[in-house]
Amino acid sequence: MKYLGGKFRIAKAIANRINGLRPKFYWEPFTGAGNVIQYIQADSRLGTDIDPHIICYLNYVRDGYQFPAEVSEDEYSRWKALNPSSPLEYAMKAHVGYGCSFSGKWFGGYARGSNGNGKPRNFARESADAAKRQGPRIQGINFQTANYQNIPANQYDVIYCDPPYRQTTGCGTRQAFSSDDFWDWAYRVSGKSHIFVSEFIAPPGWAEVYSHTLNSGLRSKAGKDMTERLFYRGPDSELLRYEA
Repeated sequence: MKYLGGKFRIAKAIANRINGLRPKFYWEPFTGAGNVIQYIQADSRLGTDIDPHIICYLNYVRDGYQFPAEVSEDEYSRWKALNPSSPLEYAMKAHVGYGCSFSGKWFGGYARGSNGNGKPRNFARESADAAKRQGPRIQGINFQTANYQNIPANQYDVIYCDPPYRQTTGCGTRQAFSSDDFWDWAYRVSGKSHIFVSEFIAPPGWAEVYSHTLNSGLRSKAGKDMTERLFYRGPDSELLRYEA
């Protein structure tokens, strides 16, 4: 699924660095479309997000649900106005609101475009096909709707965070988000757990272990593309070093 801010292009590179620690109990507090967690090798994997739409969607993807490959513009508008009342309706609204929207932004406009031969693209079919491919990779993962601050972090030896980036257009259905509160929390958690964070910048004391420049759809307030970086901090006395 297209998801604004999603890591589908660099998910394997990020996962390779995380897997280097051989995690046992792994947690992603901002799991989003599940692009990274699907490649993590751990005894236990938990993916949480504050957005119930994306969590319900991932649960249905994991369980093999067949999402519709045709979504009209009228249906798109109806789903946008719908207030979901069941897990399936939340999942379907995610399929439409992300998968059929411009650049994967939450109901950011009905997606249109053409492929290489000039024929119109079918974004609903692309999203449905992506769900089929992802399903086998997320078997056994526990997906829950939760705020990152409400999960006992010390139960997990390795944590990867992909929070809303500071001074960007944001992603998903999240509203206000405090980057300062997040980094304070991450610093406290790093005393007992290995924690990785994707962001453009980090406070002092965090080691940059990977970077990649790409047009992700996320823009700074200045309107410039920026380099996404992976930062690390943990209980070890020496910070990890990886080859980019």
